[in-house]
Amino acid sequence: MLPVNGLAALPRQDEMERRICELASKGVYDDEIARILTTEGHRSPRRVDGVLLSTVRGVRLRHRIKTARQRSRWPKVEGRLSVTDLATRLRIPPKWIYTQLRRGKLLTFSDPAGRYLFPDEEKATQAIRKLR
Repeated sequence: MLPVNGLAALPRQDEMERRICELASKGVYDDEIARILTTEGHRSPRRVDGVLLSTVRGVRLRHRIKTARQRSRWPKVEGRLSVTDLATRLRIPPKWIYTQLRRGKLLTFSDPAGRYLFPDEEKATQAIRKLR
């Protein structure tokens, strides 16, 4: 298989577009669609090894299929809450959490990407409620 210059030059282009539209209409995220299509043997133009997120997004938007919301750049971590998740759960502004972190009143760890993660435990959320 050789790389091609455009989507229309792909041998299974029609099938891939139909599949993207079908999955996007069901609310599947673009990155998940790209993963599914790659496992089904599809590929993006100029690639020989899989489907790019940008290919899926381009086809979805060309067919005017909107999604409610795409995932953030950081996936969820099992058993941990991000600042946004914690703020939503406690119904407090995220800015307050960042301020407490900066002041040293809240202690937690950050992952290699630099985001703060809190334990997803009732004891931890109760302690933060009490501090608030």
